[in-house]
Amino acid sequence: MEYENEYSEIAARSRTESWIERLEKEQGFYDPITIDQIRRVVCQFYGRSPEDIFSKSRLRENVEPRQITQKLCSMATPMSLIQIGIQTGNKDHSTVIAAARAVDNLYETDRKFRSQINDILKLLDIKEYIFYHPNNKKP
Repeated sequence: MEYENEYSEIAARSRTESWIERLEKEQGFYDPITIDQIRRVVCQFYGRSPEDIFSKSRLRENVEPRQITQKLCSMATPMSLIQIGIQTGNKDHSTVIAAARAVDNLYETDRKFRSQINDILKLLDIKEYIFYHPNNKKP
């Protein structure tokens, strides 16, 4: 008798778990993206090393990927702006805000840049680009 109850519980749990998985898939839920995933994809996309991108360098080929990483982290992770700044070269939270605005501006005005960002979003399985709104803590 005990075996039947145990089996029933396992079967019920299995049905519930598959139902939840199916619902999550239908609703578009997915595992949260980490800063390490974003870092890796952006570095590979631009052919730069993390040391270059997250250094104090002000060269455009390092700054742009850094800003994109900061923007995508603020958009797709639950991290605070302070945490993002620390993880992307020990930058201040206001630098992360400026990066988000700079990326938004380029996304709106530069077709090639928009295409690059959309390619990165696809690689990260991020559904849509979200613009930064100054009244919100996160874009």
